[in-house]
Amino acid sequence: MARDDEPAPVGQMGEDGSSWSKTIWIPTIDEADIELMPDEEGMSKQMAIRKRAIDAGQANLPNGKDQHLDDTQMQLCKNIFEGILRLNEFLAEQLGKAVKRATAALVHVAEVKRVRADIDKELRAALENQRSHLRQLRLKDLQAERDLRAFARRNGLLRAAHYKDSLLLPVAILVTMFVVESLINGVVLAQVSEQGVLGGVVMAGLISAFNIGTGILAGLWGWRNLFHIEPIRRVLGGVLTFAFHALAVVGNIFVAHYREAAELMVGESTGALNIARLGQDAVQHLLLAGPFGMTSLPAWALLIVGLVIHAWASKEGFEDFADPYPAYRKHDRTARAAAAAYEDALEDLRDEARHGIESIEQEAETTARRAAAAERAVRELKNLAMQRHQEILNSEDAWVTAGNRLLKMYRDENVAIRGPGPAYFDVFPDAAAYRTGTFGAGLRRSADVETQENLVKRHMDDLDVLIAEARERAEAAEALSKEAHRHASIQIRGLGKLIDAEDESVTKAAERQMNDPTRDRSDQSGDDAAENSGAEGSAGRARRNWSEDGPQNTRLQ
Repeated sequence: MARDDEPAPVGQMGEDGSSWSKTIWIPTIDEADIELMPDEEGMSKQMAIRKRAIDAGQANLPNGKDQHLDDTQMQLCKNIFEGILRLNEFLAEQLGKAVKRATAALVHVAEVKRVRADIDKELRAALENQRSHLRQLRLKDLQAERDLRAFARRNGLLRAAHYKDSLLLPVAILVTMFVVESLINGVVLAQVSEQGVLGGVVMAGLISAFNIGTGILAGLWGWRNLFHIEPIRRVLGGVLTFAFHALAVVGNIFVAHYREAAELMVGESTGALNIARLGQDAVQHLLLAGPFGMTSLPAWALLIVGLVIHAWASKEGFEDFADPYPAYRKHDRTARAAAAAYEDALEDLRDEARHGIESIEQEAETTARRAAAAERAVRELKNLAMQRHQEILNSEDAWVTAGNRLLKMYRDENVAIRGPGPAYFDVFPDAAAYRTGTFGAGLRRSADVETQENLVKRHMDDLDVLIAEARERAEAAEALSKEAHRHASIQIRGLGKLIDAEDESVTKAAERQMNDPTRDRSDQSGDDAAENSGAEGSAGRARRNWSEDGPQNTRLQ
């Protein structure tokens, strides 16, 4: 105990001499209801310290020779002791929660070799998942290719199929031909049409559609069959070619005579166009003058333009709508589609494997970021714990000061009534006396506050250990991320060779299956099982446990 006329304040008083300058602020880790600062005025009223001091002074108590605190002073000091104890219990409780939070914040990091194994496993899983599908597609590809070769050899074709991949251009050409012919013929026919230019264009459009339609059919069904290996198909091609061309020639000759007959009718004395007998006059003109007996230039123009358009349409039907040889286009497109489907599947395999590898790489990067964030979080918790500890110490000082102020007020009032009091009135308990409960003679020392202090110290040490653990894990996670990136880059760069090897393996398996028609599907399943041995569960892609949260292997366990 320190002897003085007035207890020394812990901390500093404000300039007004009555307010405490220390600001006590404790950030909340968890919501808690704790009285950090003593309510000096409330304690004084509750204990009726002034009244008790006056009553005791009037009764000349405590005795001038007493060495022990009277009941009022004892109760006051016990209140201060209990306040300090509650502060330390609160601090120990909050730091214990901080340790739990710091422990939970740690991120589990696997060994570097584990991430390499996971990348390799992901790659194998992608291959195994697609292998059966690839084999089926490759089998269809090889079969379609074989069918195409067989068709070409069977039909004596020593060239590749030739046709437009899209019919857009041939159709556009035919539409252009239709428009051009309709306009040309429309102008020619407008002179003999009752509806003028409009009637001529409509009539010309019908003629153009006839010429183009018969031309396409002649080229598509006639010309192409002329070159077929089977004699009956060649005969059929000749018949169709003659039929469509003859129909076009006859039709265009009739149109030309129709035009000339109309012109002659207009030139008669009546000058009127009789549509009802124009067709009959055209037939008579054809019979009298002969097929090519037209004398007017417009009639010859109709014939020539019509036959040219018909011939061009025949060429388009022969060359551009399909391969010149019948059914060659169908077989070639089947083979191309099968090959494209297989190539697309290989590309899908590449994308799936790359995505799986990159997902592990990204997971490792995420683990590194979380481990670094965990280290920062643990350090922040330690800083908060240190701040909390200092604030509790400041609060203890405030409790000690408040207790001694109330003791002094009691003694001053007592002395003012009775005169000089016991000798111990000049002695005030210090912080150590309040913390141990030895603020009066004959009191047994209490270890309650000390027990809480030891618990606080242990929690502080635990936080230091967790900081070191978090730092090690952050460094390990960073190394893991770098290794994942390195190994993933190697595997991605090697994907091309790996896909080529898988292509070769799948091709050989498909060839064996295609060359052995008696092979049962059960044998095929057996091969798949053999190739997939050792990969049980890999297709399911079980979640890797090398980035889970938790206190695994922490130093505190």
